[in-house]
Amino acid sequence: MLTDNRDVKSPASETFSRWLCHGVPLLIGVGIVGAFALHFSFGLRLSKLALPIAVLLGIQVVFYVSIYPVRRRYRQTRDLRTAALVTGIYGLSIVLAGMYYVGQLGIASARTFRGQLHGFLSFYGHRDLYRGCYLLVRKAQAELASE
Repeated sequence: MLTDNRDVKSPASETFSRWLCHGVPLLIGVGIVGAFALHFSFGLRLSKLALPIAVLLGIQVVFYVSIYPVRRRYRQTRDLRTAALVTGIYGLSIVLAGMYYVGQLGIASARTFRGQLHGFLSFYGHRDLYRGCYLLVRKAQAELASE
């Protein structure tokens, strides 16, 4: 039976070092596979891909590390506002960096993104504003219900 396995740690008792040991190697592996996929798909030299992959991996790792305290805070408060903020910042930064490097590497031209950047930023801003308001309303409803 699955419940008899004593080696499985409870997510509530997970330590930061274990969190890093499980996630960071996976992120690095995905980055390496992504570099080779770009190399074979578009014929780009791996040396030319080193900086973009390093920057995108850096954003991923910063997000992954920042989710650990956000997750712990959520367990204590059941408040998702911090998670919504961190996820919004992550999404914005990874997409903008991705768009920048796609243009720099010649995968897509700057003309492709010229008309889409304003729409993307507008969508992201409205979506995150809506998410934040929704979470505030849900928290207020929960507080009223508990009184």
